Amino acid sequence: MYLFANRSVLSFYPKFGFHKVNEYQFFMELTEVMDTISNSGIRKLNMAKVVDIIYLSRFASKRIQVSKKFATANSQGILMFYCLNVFPEDIYYFQEEEAIVIYRNPIID
Repeated sequence: MYLFANRSVLSFYPKFGFHKVNEYQFFMELTEVMDTISNSGIRKLNMAKVVDIIYLSRFASKRIQVSKKFATANSQGILMFYCLNVFPEDIYYFQEEEAIVIYRNPIID
């Protein structure tokens, strides 16, 4: 369960056993132009295509948790919500690493 608190409720959640956990946001600088993606083994998924939605859903349901300390099980529903409604233009499949990457160019946004 994730709880994102604003300042007015910070003292409320600990009464129910919740505690503060630091969040991290990982990023990297890209040196290559996005136009070269098609030649690099990275494929942009199209959330307007049923085949890509099904692929992403199956991929998410078979994912391997990479953290023993902070991981969720059976959370593909929330991932699919964000992929379809928040990041539909920002989802890529990185074939070499067998990974799905959500990337939004901060210069464009």
